[in-house]
Amino acid sequence: MKKVNLLSVLILSAVILLAQNNKAQNYSEIAKTKYGNAIENLKAGIKSENNGLRKSAVFMAGYYRISEVATDLTDLLKNEQDRSIKILAAYSLYRIGDEESFEKLVKISELEADNHLSLIYKTVANDGLNGVHLSGLNK
Repeated sequence: MKKVNLLSVLILSAVILLAQNNKAQNYSEIAKTKYGNAIENLKAGIKSENNGLRKSAVFMAGYYRISEVATDLTDLLKNEQDRSIKILAAYSLYRIGDEESFEKLVKISELEADNHLSLIYKTVANDGLNGVHLSGLNK
C-alpha cells in the first residue's frame, strides 16, 4: 500500500512539474513575441506618415533607450521634413547612446542645409562620442 501511494505521489509530482515547466515555456514565448512585436511596431511608428505617431515613436525610442531602432532614427534624420521631429530624433539617439549612430550623425550634420540643425547634430554626436551626458537625464 505504501509503495502504491508513493508511486502515485511521484507520478502526480512529475505531471505537475511537467505542466508548470510547459506553462513557463509558453510565457517565455509570449514575452519574446510581444517584445519582438513591440520593436517592429516602434519601427513602423518611426516610419509612419502620421506626424503625431512618428513623433511619439521617436520619443519612446529615446525614452526607453531602444537601441534596436537607432538605424531607423538615423535614416529618419536624412529624410524627415519636420524640424521638431529631427531634433527629437537627435535627442533620442543621444539617449540611446549608440556610438555607430553618433558617427553617422556627424556625417548627417555635414549634409544638413539648416545650420541650426547641423549644430545640434554635431553637438549631440560629439557629446555622445566623448561620453558627455546632459544634466538631468536619468540613466
